[in-house]
Amino acid sequence: MIRELSAVLFLLMLLIVLASKNSNAEQHEACQPSEADYSEDSEETTTLFGRLNNTWNESSLAEGYKEHFKTRLEYRNFSYFEDGNRQDQRRSLNEFQAEVEYDATVTGSVRVYVDALLWLDDDDYAEGFVDELEDDDVKRNKFNLPEFFVDLYFDNLDMRVGKQVVAWGKADSINPTDNVNPQDLSNLFGQDQEIGVPAVKLDYYIGDFTIEGVFVPTFTPARLPPLDSRLSVVDISDIPLPINDPDLPSNNIDNSQYAIRVLTTYRGWDFSASFYDGFNDFPNVRLDPDFPLPSLTPVYNKLRVIGGDFATTFGRWGAHGEAAQFLSDGDVEDSYLQYVLGIDFRQSDIVFDHDLFAIVEYIGEHVTNEGESTFPIQTEAMVNRVFSNSLFVHIEYEFSDYFRLDFEGMVNLDNGEDYFLKPEFSYDINDNLTIALGFDFLWGPNDTFFGQFDESDRIYTKLTYTF
Repeated sequence: MIRELSAVLFLLMLLIVLASKNSNAEQHEACQPSEADYSEDSEETTTLFGRLNNTWNESSLAEGYKEHFKTRLEYRNFSYFEDGNRQDQRRSLNEFQAEVEYDATVTGSVRVYVDALLWLDDDDYAEGFVDELEDDDVKRNKFNLPEFFVDLYFDNLDMRVGKQVVAWGKADSINPTDNVNPQDLSNLFGQDQEIGVPAVKLDYYIGDFTIEGVFVPTFTPARLPPLDSRLSVVDISDIPLPINDPDLPSNNIDNSQYAIRVLTTYRGWDFSASFYDGFNDFPNVRLDPDFPLPSLTPVYNKLRVIGGDFATTFGRWGAHGEAAQFLSDGDVEDSYLQYVLGIDFRQSDIVFDHDLFAIVEYIGEHVTNEGESTFPIQTEAMVNRVFSNSLFVHIEYEFSDYFRLDFEGMVNLDNGEDYFLKPEFSYDINDNLTIALGFDFLWGPNDTFFGQFDESDRIYTKLTYTF
């Protein structure tokens, strides 16, 4: 019932907005204002949202607030078309996010940034509030500080100290070289979010090169869907043994992680080479011979990654690539080469004033040393390495300045029957308010990654207000 109601409410909102736009257009045409009297804001002020928006934007309070603050309020509903094949049979999920970002340059050489996020849902994806620097709880916090750091600027050196996200790589689908931050995959096909980690990052500029170094003193694991949720990557009904809490690496200097990257540009080509020494943030599983029954414990093994990427453009076309060699510590996990090759195309005014941006990528993998897992459950292989021979497509199409389509799709080329489609339509009511309607479609045999969720097709709606 919630699914149908959500869809009806969204469509009703869309019809009201479109009717309001058409009505306003007719009024303007009837009045026939001169070009001197016409402004881009004239149409917006005839709606309730427009009047409220203009009142806020023109106030002195808003001017001072916008100088340092940015706020986002968002409601999301995910409604499934049928019962799932896991223990969780819920047919809907409601989420609310309230995010406030503070960004201020204290002096010419000091910048302060704080991101505060309240993330609530009516399921079991979040609990508690931020209580420590590391965001290493099994479930995300209802209130958290995803990032907070201080930037210090010197002549040839920039320093960032605090909880931060370090994003590396050129690819759009997955980034083999991006290993500093773990991901929050609680809502597996929803909003992927990199988890901030406490770190010190240095950027040193020398000639045409930039040398970037990152030191992370503590370990933060990736966050996977709850084991009892319909999007869990592990079907616990097939596991007869109890599963213990994760065994995280202890926080000491020996378990610190670091990464280094060198970037340069040569004749229109961007290049980088990188190295990461730390832990795999996806767990393997250790079989513990407990009495009277053995048990399973998620563990995190050492990992080193050597990688690089490139990107360039040729007119409207672009090309990029990214590759990394993953070197596992020991014989438990695989060592493998993962790579992404892609092209992109951008065209403005392709039809009338419509704009198009499209990306096509191939994702490949080659196992260089096969490990011997102690138990046939390895979440990295289930999540991070499922795209070992896959094709990815991302299309952004703007029907107008207000209405657009964002489409993502992926297919496993090993069998051609395991694929995922995600179309999303969004409409800007005004500069601050956006509504969106999207779908997650998953197909495939039950023994494939997407196929195991073929009963979790869903429709989702989003209402986002920013100021």
